[in-house]
Amino acid sequence: MKAKCELEPVLNKCPHFDPVEQECNSDNSCCGFYRIPSAESIPQYFRQPRWYEQYYKKR
Repeated sequence: MKAKCELEPVLNKCPHFDPVEQECNSDNSCCGFYRIPSAESIPQYFRQPRWYEQYYKKR
């Protein structure tokens, strides 16, 4: 499976990097610039009211 490498091609010296397609040919998921384009994004956090906030006075 090919993944997207987000490091700039000028700076990228990785042996698994394909400069023409700008993709990584490795399965190295521990790299900080390794991104799978089909992966779902992390769901956003929606803050729930705390139990004690009902006792605060609204200003």
